[in-house]
Amino acid sequence: IHRMCIWLINYNSGDIVNHSIIYLFGFDNSYDEIIIAANGDTKLEWPVINGFFKIFVELHEGVNIIQLSTTKSHLSFTLIYQSIITENFIQLVYLTSVNENDSLFEHIPRFVYMTKIIQCVLNEILYKQTGYRRTFQIETTNKIQCHCVKLINKKDFYMKMNGEDLYRQIYLESNNVISNRNKSRVIALLSFLTDINDEFKMNETSGTCAFAYDTFTVISIPYFINWPKSLNDFWNILNVKSNHFFYSVGVYLHELCHLYSVQHGDNDNIMSQGFSAAQNFFLVTEQMLTIMLNGQCSCYHMSLTRLSAKLLYENGKTHRIHENYYECIYNYCRFPIVFLKNRSKPSQCYCNGRFQFQIDHCDLLLKQL
Repeated sequence: IHRMCIWLINYNSGDIVNHSIIYLFGFDNSYDEIIIAANGDTKLEWPVINGFFKIFVELHEGVNIIQLSTTKSHLSFTLIYQSIITENFIQLVYLTSVNENDSLFEHIPRFVYMTKIIQCVLNEILYKQTGYRRTFQIETTNKIQCHCVKLINKKDFYMKMNGEDLYRQIYLESNNVISNRNKSRVIALLSFLTDINDEFKMNETSGTCAFAYDTFTVISIPYFINWPKSLNDFWNILNVKSNHFFYSVGVYLHELCHLYSVQHGDNDNIMSQGFSAAQNFFLVTEQMLTIMLNGQCSCYHMSLTRLSAKLLYENGKTHRIHENYYECIYNYCRFPIVFLKNRSKPSQCYCNGRFQFQIDHCDLLLKQL
């Protein structure tokens, strides 16, 4: 019997999460084109590409009952959001030059919200590579999540500098006024470059930089004034598939990865293929499908069978795990394992090192062969 199932790959029902925005990655074997995700009053339609979907969900404190539906399948599961006390803080700083208009400060909510989006993507990158998610808190003082700092020079002074000189200058000026009481990682966003109309090229634009050293990062991001301030805004932007947007968030994601010791040699595509590769983390793309549909594993530590065992549904009803369950997964799972010619067990995902592993994540799938 071919059951119409929605499978989650990166979360289990009942999981406790420590950040307010997550993305769900999964597979629908009915191959519908649309999946509807509902949590409370929020309901959005997300595309399904060759059975795969990525869905961003905003959680409220406590128990969240999330409903995923296609025309043939329904999945209801629970995630528990608990904010935690941590020493791992990110301090957001918004920098303007002395002669810039204060109206630029109205874009700060975009910076804060997109940081939360980037956080959940970074968590998945770390989860794939290390087997656990790291959570940071945005440092908040008197309910303020982003500190505003006016630099001492005019905009033209900074725009004439190359990246390294600009980084040093910003570091010296802002470090004197930023109160880093928690020894946070600091992300300082420059307001100097705001929007672009033509194709953006890094080496043709002075004053644009993305540098990280130790715990201090300075970024100047094109297009950030069009970043989202809400989940609905973000959903609309993803539907447009703007190259400018993916480039700009790629700058941010790349530098944040550096703060968490994800280096260029780690083979993750945002660290080795350029900022525009960020779209592979936000959308189901052709590059992503090529890896998965060519008989390669799901690039997560735990196998699909283990992650989806609690979430086998048909027409909204839960089915008990039975003897034929693994056969069902084997017949319809899109993540078989590729062996070498000598039939030895692979030491990592068959994607040429694009994702690295420290533990064997393929045991259950291997036992089926």
